[in-house]
Amino acid sequence: MPSELPFDPEDPPDEPPPEVVHPMAWRLAIRLHREHSPLPAEPGNRLSGPAGPNVCRACADPWPCHGRQIAVRGLLAACRGPQHRGDR
Repeated sequence: MPSELPFDPEDPPDEPPPEVVHPMAWRLAIRLHREHSPLPAEPGNRLSGPAGPNVCRACADPWPCHGRQIAVRGLLAACRGPQHRGDR
């Protein structure tokens, strides 16, 4: 099923795509997105499970942390025009 998003949610671009209607919101959300990323899997790292990282490198909360979830919501909101304000 192809994504209807104008960006890859796992690796969104630093600069807002043309479809973004709120570029400042995009830039703020992308900073939060980059900051809250999973801790890399390393041998001997007790916070990393066998399937890979399971905590955030910034806040050490379980992955995906609240910071990353807020960042993704911010990216989505930056893409929406005023007609979507009532959606929740």
